[in-house]
Amino acid sequence: MVMRTEKWLVLCIALLLIQLVACERGKMEENAPVPVSARTGTDSTDTAGTVKPYIVLDSPDTIRARQPATFKFVGGKKQKVVWRTVPFEFVLNNHGTSAVVTFQNPGNYRVLAVDSLGTDTAYLDVVVKGSINTIPNYDQAIQEGDQLYLTPTSNPDTANFLGIRIATAKQYECSNSYLQIHWPEPGNGLTVDVKGVVAGNRCDSGKTTAKAFITAGYINVENYTKNFEIRFQNKTYRGSFKKTGKHFEFTWPYDSGVVFTTKTL
Repeated sequence: MVMRTEKWLVLCIALLLIQLVACERGKMEENAPVPVSARTGTDSTDTAGTVKPYIVLDSPDTIRARQPATFKFVGGKKQKVVWRTVPFEFVLNNHGTSAVVTFQNPGNYRVLAVDSLGTDTAYLDVVVKGSINTIPNYDQAIQEGDQLYLTPTSNPDTANFLGIRIATAKQYECSNSYLQIHWPEPGNGLTVDVKGVVAGNRCDSGKTTAKAFITAGYINVENYTKNFEIRFQNKTYRGSFKKTGKHFEFTWPYDSGVVFTTKTL
């Protein structure tokens, strides 16, 4: 009787251990990760040769920062997918199986497309290059050793306004180039600051001396004497001009750098 009881206990313990092992195995299989069908444009078939969805870059050939790039989701069963990027960027103009992304910064990105069921996804790794400034700039620095020629002019009938034509001695690229200058409203004198030579974003063929024209007016003032100062190539030139009736006379002690073509009007 005792032997039968012992055999029964051993059998029960064995059955209990088998049951525990089966339960643990079931939990492991339940928690195992589910494979995700995420594929690139070059990994578009499985082991059975079945074509899987993938992403292609539609345009442009080279992706650059702050320029739109269009992607297409090819071979999917659904006509609507959700697009996103890693790192995150806003996806604009999401048109079902196509999307437009404007990457703000250069770097490496992953573009993903997921269908509404989430069972068939694809990704494409892309490299975004720096943006290109497509607006040309034809501005030029003053050439070493250049100098300015100043030619005064006025209306002989009134002489209320004094004009000064300014021109460089050397020639510069782009026939539409001109001198960039700044002169404040004339007060006790006239101050001119020569910044450089500019042509903007257009360059007409040929070369030219760079020119500018400035004016100063002291209306209804018959006689006066004013200071005149011009800054050019990190040097300041100083002199004066005197108006007597309808005549002007310039006091200018320089024979190079900044030169007056005439000192009397």
